[in-house]
Amino acid sequence: MHALVVSALCLHQLFTGAFSDAASAADGVPAVLRTTPVSWVVVGLTLGYYSADILMVLTQKALFSAMIAVHHAMALASMATAIDIRAAHAYVLFGLFTEVTTPFVNLRWRLHEAGQAHRRIYVANGLAMTAVWGAARVVAFGPLFRHVYVHFGDSVAYLPTYALLVMLGVPALLFVLNVVWFQKMVAGAAKICLLYT
Repeated sequence: MHALVVSALCLHQLFTGAFSDAASAADGVPAVLRTTPVSWVVVGLTLGYYSADILMVLTQKALFSAMIAVHHAMALASMATAIDIRAAHAYVLFGLFTEVTTPFVNLRWRLHEAGQAHRRIYVANGLAMTAVWGAARVVAFGPLFRHVYVHFGDSVAYLPTYALLVMLGVPALLFVLNVVWFQKMVAGAAKICLLYT
């Protein structure tokens, strides 16, 4: 539920222009300093969600994965930094939009645990997960990195050094993780496609 609500809110905020250059030109607030009531809700909800989820990942042997723990730790660092500096919400929203893939990941895990890995729904979900992952967690990082590039001067001017490192470093590291996971998904999808041809 968290993933669907947060993804929808992120898309809404990013596409309605709340963090656009036009909004910054209108009121003089640089994009890296902009926040909205909705962005605060997203950041707060996600901080709580990831805090609970990382506890489960670290305490439940069946759920543990070092890459997932690193992913969650980086997300928590981003949320905490955005709250501490009261800024950089555009970067957080770009990153959190990628949670649109989570329902596919969760369904895949549940089907696997239920012994349904041979069913068509498992295969269809896996192929859909791979496509959505590629779009949301690989391709969609392009606009984020463009935003970072265009507003880099403002980031350097207005963000404290630690926040600059978190807000610029975390997306780059998450992108690398996303690409690694995507490569594994594509390899799995290729195997499935070969089985069905």
